[in-house]
This record gives sequence, structure tokens and C-alpha cells, in this order.
Amino acid sequence: MQASSTSNRGIGRARLAVALAVVIMAPVYLSLAPTPELRASEPMSAGGDIEMKLYTLYIASQNSSAGGDGHITTEVPESGGQDSASALDSEVEFRSSDMLSSLIVQGRPQHGSSSGSYYMPLDLFLRATGPSGSTVEWTITLRAGGSQVGTASWSTEACTQSFTNSCSFDHEQFDIDMGQDQSFTLSKDERLEITVSAEMSGCDGGTIPGGSSCEAEVAWNEIDDENDRFSQLEVEANAMANSLVLLQREGAELAEGAELDWYPNDILSERTMQFSFDVKSAFGRYDIESTRLIMRDPGGVYRIDHIINEDDEDIEDTSQGIFGEYIWTYPSGLPAGEYSVELEITDIQGNNFLIDHDPVEMHQWGVSINHRLDRLTEYVAPGETTAIPLQLVHKGDSTKSMEVELEVLTNLGSSWQFEFDSPGGYTLNAGGDILNPILTLTAPDDLTGTPDSIEIRAVAEAEVDSVLQVVDQHILQLDLEKIDVYQPPEVSLWNEEHDVQIANSTRPDDFDQSVPRYVEYNQFTPFLLEIFNTGFDADTFRIDVLRRAKSIIQIYDNDTGERILEDEGDGTFHTAILERHSTQILLLNVKPSSDRDDPDIGEIEIEVISNGNSSLRANVNFTIQRTYGIHAEVSHDCDGSPLGHMRVSLCSPGSGSAVVDLRVRITNSMSGGESANWWRIQNPASLQENIERDPAYGQWQFMILDESGDAVPRVSLGPGDFTEVFVTVTLTSQVVAGNHTVYLRIIDDTTDDDARYFDLPMVFEVEADEPNLEIVQVSPNRQLVPGESYSIQLKVKNQGNGPLTVLLDAEVEQVGWSVDIDGPSGSRLIELEAFEEATFNLDVSVPGSANNGDQIPVVVTATPFDTEQSWPDEYTATTTVTMTVGISSLIDILINEITHPRLSTMVIAVVGILLLFAGIQSKMNRRRWATHLAFLEALGGDDDEGEGASEDSDLPAPVTAVEEEESDDYEDDEIELV
Repeated sequence: MQASSTSNRGIGRARLAVALAVVIMAPVYLSLAPTPELRASEPMSAGGDIEMKLYTLYIASQNSSAGGDGHITTEVPESGGQDSASALDSEVEFRSSDMLSSLIVQGRPQHGSSSGSYYMPLDLFLRATGPSGSTVEWTITLRAGGSQVGTASWSTEACTQSFTNSCSFDHEQFDIDMGQDQSFTLSKDERLEITVSAEMSGCDGGTIPGGSSCEAEVAWNEIDDENDRFSQLEVEANAMANSLVLLQREGAELAEGAELDWYPNDILSERTMQFSFDVKSAFGRYDIESTRLIMRDPGGVYRIDHIINEDDEDIEDTSQGIFGEYIWTYPSGLPAGEYSVELEITDIQGNNFLIDHDPVEMHQWGVSINHRLDRLTEYVAPGETTAIPLQLVHKGDSTKSMEVELEVLTNLGSSWQFEFDSPGGYTLNAGGDILNPILTLTAPDDLTGTPDSIEIRAVAEAEVDSVLQVVDQHILQLDLEKIDVYQPPEVSLWNEEHDVQIANSTRPDDFDQSVPRYVEYNQFTPFLLEIFNTGFDADTFRIDVLRRAKSIIQIYDNDTGERILEDEGDGTFHTAILERHSTQILLLNVKPSSDRDDPDIGEIEIEVISNGNSSLRANVNFTIQRTYGIHAEVSHDCDGSPLGHMRVSLCSPGSGSAVVDLRVRITNSMSGGESANWWRIQNPASLQENIERDPAYGQWQFMILDESGDAVPRVSLGPGDFTEVFVTVTLTSQVVAGNHTVYLRIIDDTTDDDARYFDLPMVFEVEADEPNLEIVQVSPNRQLVPGESYSIQLKVKNQGNGPLTVLLDAEVEQVGWSVDIDGPSGSRLIELEAFEEATFNLDVSVPGSANNGDQIPVVVTATPFDTEQSWPDEYTATTTVTMTVGISSLIDILINEITHPRLSTMVIAVVGILLLFAGIQSKMNRRRWATHLAFLEALGGDDDEGEGASEDSDLPAPVTAVEEEESDDYEDDEIELV
């Protein structure tokens, strides 16, 4: 017992020592432990320039995207009734949506507190039920971005349910203690979280067996289905603080900043204001009720008072906010002075926010000098005179007059001559006045050293407080381009309305010459041909039709209507004289071939030649498509402009067979004649022209439906009528990269052999996949003989939809072995088309030292190769071919093992030799031992026999038990066994 007691005391002392050690080391461990749940304790406060508003954050029903049990929102819950959940020994979590922008949230100072602490009021509806005497402790935690920013707790007795007490939800107000932090910041994409948990005690018993158990619940959304009772949190914040408004010139980007200097009588194009918006609430678009743009002049008069909404052009109202531009051109004659610009935003709780803009100045003095023809470049030729037409504008106050002097700032050199048409200057009497000066510039015969540009300055002077002073100045910079007297013309082709450019000789790559332009069968279709004389002198031009696609072409002067006939001498069309830098517009009529056997689609090429220098010429090309009273066009597709050219990867992202949707407008282009006519829409998969171009098109699936989703085999259209059908195209799983043109035919539903029809080209652009290679072994595995060479056949497959250059390689780590790749053409580089495969050989040389049963791995790789880019290792195909050495003859195996022993063979040989020596030594020891025993027996037997005979001859022999002597001799069988 004493020993036991001592042992117990020892254990007690040990436990006490451990406990004291834990207490002593706890601060050390706590200082090392991370605290991800707590934010930095430095006090934070909202910036003084941000106007804080009072927000009520309601706890509404769960939002699927935000998660949690309930949703924290600024929107008053108006449906769904009451939600509730148990918080006993668990957490009920309420979350807001991710913030769309950063948000500073501010608390309230604790009343009567000298420590400078802050809190946030939280209203909750709680219910705790249990036996009499049970208690509950509620714990509320407020988190921002996952970090704790405040807590509150409360203990009280639980409600005991009875026939007279149903224990309904009670309204409780908590003060979320924020400590000394006045505010915290929710960053973009972070969320606000409130968790409620409860612990109860005294729940084990009750006055009635099997009586009430403990429960602690939280309620939110519409409490008791009433529309004025909610669980809610009150905070001070400004969710609109990241909104902005910016006054700019039309077409400017936000990054270019604000334009603060304006003039009341500027030219019309310079009086256009662009108000750029980015209106957002950190809580979401739903929080924005209205947005109003306000601009006031110096007298407080509202010049703009406009409510911004999605009906405004260039304004986009999205789930992220309201952004875009509002364009306003102010009238001339506005009063000069400082203008204020404000953006007034109202949220759904009635809070008003003013987004201020820097003051805008409408200047009373202002002069501008411009090129009268809005050119940026002027041309000079050797020994020629250039007249530069200018424009002076008084853009300041209507009551102010100015004297303006023009001067050339660029040093042109003494060989140049220049002068203004009014050397004494110009007078602008009032704002809005415009004068048209002319600068005459005479170039020398030698243009060497001509500057790239010329600067012209306008200096305005006026009396200010009876003192003449410079009030404004403006510099115009024009590029100078040296040209000869004659230059190639600039030729462009337009549609009849002159609003769609089809081709341009100076920018041919900007236009797709393969896009067909419709020309009606047996009729002339008009186009506009525009010729600009870029030369320094007047010139005439000749128009030659190099390719006409068997069509008839007529040319008219578009201004006079006079037809220009082909010259009998050279067969070209001659234009009238065209002054320098002037434009002439001609009417180009095209009538397609009347032979139905001729192709419907053809190319026309027109060349315009300078008569002053016949080596100077320009060309334009365009494509025509013959129509027969019907034509179709893609009116909408899945990737936008250009219509009818669909990028499959954008229209149908992901794996599997791509599906492309588009809408086709079919128009009866006849101007008169018969009434309605039936037109059949032929499935492109059955159109022979498509199948002849690529048989795979016959495997594509095409669905042609109306707006109700019903199949449309044909449509009825009268002259000038149109209809739209919806086309869904399902491509096959393997489509070669590139542009695939498939035609949709609309044909007259008649038995006539020469039925009218139209083929609509639909272009599907399939992008090349990432490299996808596979290596497959073709030759079967076999045993290899040492010292021989073998060729093993393999196959590389390009499973991608684009062509690839592939680098083949093989590696073996075993010493003495050698491998090489023999490609189809003898090279390791091979070309593989889409979905193509190629066979190659792996040459293997087996060393003579190889042993029977050796298995040597050879790694074969196929790597995509491109001189312009490199591919990651993941796109390299790899396979391992195992080479097995096999020798059929037993004698050859023994000779091979003796001449080229491997480690295992040498180990066996050493062990065998050791065992052989052990056996021989054992046999020698056995013989020596047997000889020694025989000698001892011989000596002992002679002595005993003599004494026994003399002393005991009369006594009978004793009865003895014969014991077998254990012999240590080794038997022969044992040695043989070893």
C-alpha cells in the first residue's frame, strides 16, 4: 500500500509539473499561432471626403449565389414569409453578395465611453425554449472578408412552453462591439457575414417525464409574415463612392481624363460634350434607384437636368451597374464663367449621393485656327505654289472683339516664299465670327531639306481693363508631303446610297473582296465609283475594266447624268478634267451575264490610269453575285460582325460537336410582276454543290425553323417581301481547321428546269486545336539476339484538326544500346495533315554484351515543331517500347553468361565456389576425425581387457544397458547433400 501511495503521489507531481509548463509556455505558443480570423487592430476611419449614409441591411431569404442561411441586402424583404433555423450548438450564417467595389463601413461611438470604442446595432428575432430553469447564451459574430470585426453575446433564461405560453420569437437588439476600430473596409469581391450560435444549460430534466427539450432558433425575412418586422443591421457607409462622371470630348476614353476648358462660340464639332459614366453600388445594381446628370451655368441656371436610363443611346444598364456616355451639344452663345457638373444618385432606401466633377470653365476669350477643308496634310511640289485655305474662329464670348495676327513658326529657309492674304492681321468682332484666310506657299525647285510639317500660329489681342494684351493663341500643325506634279489616283467603290464602302485602292486589305455584291439577272445594278486626284496639278483619268465576269458595264457622270462611252481608240472610259485634290463621282452600272450556264459569282477589277503620267494607276476589285428575284443574307449570327462569317469556337465553346445558330433573312427582290411566290429552302446537306466541295458537309446537320420552332421547308413571298428563318448547324466531331463555306439554296418551288434560285454562302471559321499527338506500336514484340540490329515499326497520329510538323526522337539509357528514328522520308521531321497518321521505324542495335532475359526500355517521343512558337512538354506524345533479349540455345546462353557475366551470374559463381571449398574441407575433416577415433579406441581396448580378466574372472558378468554412442562423424550422404 505504501508503494502504491508513493507512486500515486509521483504521478500527481508529474501532472502538476506538466500543467505548470503548459501555463508558462502558453503565451509563447499563442504568439506563434496564426490568427486568420482577426483583422489588424489598427483603428480605421472613413475618409473625410466620403459622405457617409445610414443603411439598413436586411436579412432576407437565402440567395443561391451568396450562400448561407440568409441573405444580407439593402432591399426590403417583400415575399417568402418567415424563415427560421436552429442555432443550438451550431451556427446560423447570413451572407451578403460579393461586393462589386470596395466599401468602407463605419460604426457608432459608444455613448458614455471614454475608451473611444464603437458598435453597430443589430436587431434579431430569437426564441429559446426549454425546461424551467434552463438558460441560453447567444453569441453573434460579424465578419468582413472572412475576418472578425465585431462580436456580441447575451445570456438569459429560456422560455418554458405551456398551454398558455407558446414562446414566440422575441425582438432583441444587440450592440456589435467593434472595439476601438471606428470602421472596416470590405474589398471588392469580399462579403459581409453574420453568424449566430447558442449554447443552453439545464436541459436535462423537467417536471413532466418526457417533457419539453431545449431549442434555440433565429428568425428572419418577414417575421410572422408581417411586412414591417425584420432582422436587420444598421451601418454607415457610402456604396456609391466609387461611381464617377467625367466630361470629355466626344470619342475620348476614360483614361484620357476630363476636359475642363470650353468656349461658348466654338465651331459646332467642338461644342459636343461627352459625359462618361460609371455608376455602381458596392451592393449591386439593384441598389441603384435613379441617376440624374446636372449641369449649371455661373448664374445657377440648369443647362442639363437629365435622368440617365437604358433608353439613352450609348448607355448600358447591366447587372454590374450603369455605364456609357451621354452626348450633348450645347448651343452657341452660352454665358462665360464657371460651370458645375454633378451626378445625383438615389438608392432604393432613399439616400441621395452627389458625385462632384471638377469645375468646368467656359472661357470668354478664345481663338482657333483650322484647315478650312479639315485636312491634316498639305502637298508641295518642286517650283509650284500651294494655297492653304485656313479658318479663323472667334470661339469666346459674344460681346468681345479681338485682333488676330497669323505667323508661320516653322523655319522653311530663304528659298521658300509665303504670305497671308491680309498681312496686317484680321479682326474678329464678336464670338462666333469666322474668317477664311489663305496662306500662299511657294516651294523651291529643290525640295531637299523640306520639313515634315509646318506650324501656323494665331495670336489674339484685346483690351482687358483698358490694357491691350494677348488673350489667347492657337497653333495649327499641318504635315507637309512632297509629291510630283502627277500622282496615282485614289479610287474607291461604294453602294448606290454612298454609305457602304466596298473597296479602296489605298487600303485594299481593309475590305473583303470576296464578299458578294448582289446584281439582279437581266438588270443593271448601280454602284458609285469615286476618283480622288492626289496629284499636285489637274489631271484626267482613263478607266479600264480588266475583269468583268462576263457582265455588261456602263459608266455615267453622277452629277450631270451624262453617259461616258468607251473610247474607240483604246477601249477605256475617259473622265473630265479633275482639279488637284478634288473628287469625281461616277455611276457604275453592272448587268450580269444572261447565260444561265455562266457562274453566278464572279470578280470585277477596275483600273484607273493618270493621263498626265500613264505609269501612275490604281486598282479596285470586288465580287458580284447574280440573283434571280430572290436573295438571302445573314441578319444575325452568334459572333456578330462580319455577318455570315462565324467563328465556331466563339459560337460553340467546349468539346464535342459544335452547334452554330444564325438567322437568315430571305427577300423577294422583284419590284413588280406576279404576286406571292413559293420558294423552297433546300437543306445544305443534300445540296450537290456542297458535297462535291467536301463530302463531310453532307454529314453536317441543318435545322431550318421559323420563330415558333417549326420546320420551314418553303416560304411564300411577294415582290419586296421578306421573312426570317432560324438555322441551326451541327458540325461533325472532326472538322479541319480553316474557313468552310457552305451554301444555303433558296429555289423557286417549280418544275421549271431553269428555276430561279439563290445560294447564300455561310462561312464557318474553325480554329486549329492544340497539338494532340499519339504514338502506337505497329510491329509485335519479339526477342532480340545480342549483336544484331532490328527495325520496329511505329505509327504517329495527328488527332488535331490542323496540320503539324512533328519531330520524332528516341532515347535509351542502357549503355551499349543505340536507337535511331527512320522517318518516312529518312528525316526525323515529318509533316502531318489534320487527322492524318504516318508510319516510321525505330532502328535498334543490340550490343553483343546483352544477356538473355534483359528488358531494356526505349522512350519514343513525338514533339510538335514550329519555328515561330514552342509548345509545353504536355503536348509531346510519349510511348515506351520494351526490348527483350532472348537466346534460344542453352550452350549459347552459358557461353554468353561466361563471356559477359552480369552481376547475378558472378554472385552465383562466387557462392558456388565457396560451397565447393566448404564441401572439400568438410570431407577432409571427417576423415581426420575418424582416424583419430579409431586410434583412441585401439589404445583403450587393450588396457581394459587385461585387468578385467585377472580380477573378476569368478564373478558373473553385470547386467548393463547398452547406450548408442553419439558419433560426430559426418555421413557421406550429408556431405553429398551439402
